[in-house]
Amino acid sequence: TSNVFQTNIGGQYTVIMKDFNGCIFKDTFNVFIDSLPLLINLGLDTTSICSGNSISLANYPNNPDSLTYLWNDNSTDSLLTIITSGTYYITVTNNRGCYGIDSVYVNITDTAPVVNFSVDTVCFGNFTTFINSSSLTYDSLKWDFGDGSYSNLWNTSYLYYLAGSYNVTLTMYNQGCSNYLLKTAIVKPKPFADFSYSSSCAGFPVEFVNLSIPQGSDTISNFFWNFAGLQTSILENPSFTFTDTGSFPVIFKITTSNGCSDSITKTVSITNTAPLPIVFLTNPINNSYVTTNNINFSWTSINSSQFIIEISPDSFSTVLYADTTNINQITLNLILNPNQTYFWRIRAYNICYQEKISEVFKFKYFNPTFTNGNVLWLLADSVD
Repeated sequence: TSNVFQTNIGGQYTVIMKDFNGCIFKDTFNVFIDSLPLLINLGLDTTSICSGNSISLANYPNNPDSLTYLWNDNSTDSLLTIITSGTYYITVTNNRGCYGIDSVYVNITDTAPVVNFSVDTVCFGNFTTFINSSSLTYDSLKWDFGDGSYSNLWNTSYLYYLAGSYNVTLTMYNQGCSNYLLKTAIVKPKPFADFSYSSSCAGFPVEFVNLSIPQGSDTISNFFWNFAGLQTSILENPSFTFTDTGSFPVIFKITTSNGCSDSITKTVSITNTAPLPIVFLTNPINNSYVTTNNINFSWTSINSSQFIIEISPDSFSTVLYADTTNINQITLNLILNPNQTYFWRIRAYNICYQEKISEVFKFKYFNPTFTNGNVLWLLADSVD
């Protein structure tokens, strides 16, 4: 009948209130019992460890990130490093304000090694170096590189076969005592450098195209080209003119946003002559009719790197239209006079810009709308 309700059993409860006038109010509520105080346990009441080792909870409750820790030396980590024998207490509090306390008596049997080391961050393909700065009093040690490989050298290096993050553990042993330290080794992904280049002759530009591939979310932040020591460039897709014939090593290096780089060298051969182009016109065929001014022109060719298509109304005394392309077809939307004959040809160029002009084809633009004197005849099987 008190206005304060206490219980240690969770469940649903009903409350009934009655005032002086005899009016009654009734309600139900749920009680949740936080079991945190029952879960805080440091293990056996007495334990023996080596000086320099740590103690912690035997088991952590759910959502350990929401817990705070307070040891009797006022430290607030989940682990406590023990140096001397004695009784140690921990108070663990959750975000609801519930707390649990436990204690343990620790007996020091010997001294564990002090473990410390440094590890560098590398790009894939490079060795990761581990520098041991642990105490020199030890019997043996063991490196665990986090990928199933191990070493027992004091300082060591290791080549990881995949980029990624690895949990590396160094364990030191001495007189039956041991201690360890875990750190993360990071191997950053390395980009893949590649490029293509156009064939060319001495005195004419070679076009270089970046084909490199960054890894993951990285982007390429720097390009560097070395044209056989003659010139350099930081453009992504530069061009360079070799003035002499011969074979020239071109070095291409890229660097990505994570600081990793890759390079590749290719040899560019420069000549002073090349086979002349051979060109055959295919469409529109010679002496044909076209009924639209949106015309697809095509041809076949060998030994060609560039083309110029020319359209003329008078066998090329004048050129009505000209356009340049690197492929063997082009669609042009032309302004043509109805029922007039037009001529077309291709100027083909090899890598030394030597020219070969194709034969000339002609076509007639036919548009019935502009033809005078046409009569439309209809043929039918019967007339109703």
